Amino acid sequence: MDLLEQSAGGICDLISFGLRVVLMECSVPKVKGFFLGDEAFKHLSEDYQEKIPYLLEELNKRLKRQTILISHESIIKAHTSFNKIEIK
Repeated sequence: MDLLEQSAGGICDLISFGLRVVLMECSVPKVKGFFLGDEAFKHLSEDYQEKIPYLLEELNKRLKRQTILISHESIIKAHTSFNKIEIK
């Protein structure tokens, strides 16, 4: 499947995020700091958006990196284990 020819933007969002994580973890010298995502999962369907908070929690725990995520998606914002800053 050619991702550039598909209309599945959510798959591209997931692959893009995953590649960024892998590049940060595998780089030499090691890249320090946090993950930052600005609307990183905006094209995901609601079924997949429900799973993103658990993915982020697992990444934070295993990789010991903080994740800062900017999102307008209510499913992601509603997750209770995140510290949130809401700007209106």
